[in-house]
Amino acid sequence: MTNDNNENKMSVKLFIGFEVTSEMRSQLHRSKAWQQASVLNPAERDLIEINHHGHSYVGRFLPQDRIILSDVRANDAIAKKALKHYCPDCDLDEMTLRILPQVFVS
Repeated sequence: MTNDNNENKMSVKLFIGFEVTSEMRSQLHRSKAWQQASVLNPAERDLIEINHHGHSYVGRFLPQDRIILSDVRANDAIAKKALKHYCPDCDLDEMTLRILPQVFVS
C-alpha cells in the first residue's frame, strides 16, 4: 500500500549572479576571504557558487517569492559589492548579470 500523503513539494527560486570566467576563477582561488567564506553554511554566505546547465555562476538567491525590478537591482548591487570584495581586479561593468530559475523538489 502506498501513502498518497507523501507528495513531492516543488519551489522555484531566482538566482542572480555572474558567470565565472577564467579570470574570476583565478582571483577566487587566490582570495583568502573567498576561501574562508567557502567553508560557511551557504545560508550564512553573501555569495555562493552554483552550476546551471554546465556553467558556474557566483551570486545569490533572491529571498522574496514575488520579485519586482527594484529587488533585482538592489540584489545586483549587493552581489557586485560582495564580488568586488573577493575579486578586486574583476571588471564588473563588463560582466552581464544573469537571472536563473532554480527548481527545488523536496
